[in-house]
Amino acid sequence: MKRIKGYGITEYVLGLVVLVTAFSAPYVNGRSVVEILMEAIKQEHSGYVHAHTLNNLPDGFIRKNKAQQNNPQNKADK
Repeated sequence: MKRIKGYGITEYVLGLVVLVTAFSAPYVNGRSVVEILMEAIKQEHSGYVHAHTLNNLPDGFIRKNKAQQNNPQNKADK
């Protein structure tokens, strides 16, 4: 079988065009697959950012430590 130079790039570009067209065509409720994926990524990222803002220390931990720093005698009593 003869090898034809340059045919591989044609197949690659054609496949790429087909995939881009398929992903950007309306799929569910007039939204494309790309839009659905972008929305899912934004929701996951917002949940991740929210989780980073939460405090993992127990309630009152900071207040107790500040009180002990302000009054060193409390440390010796305990």
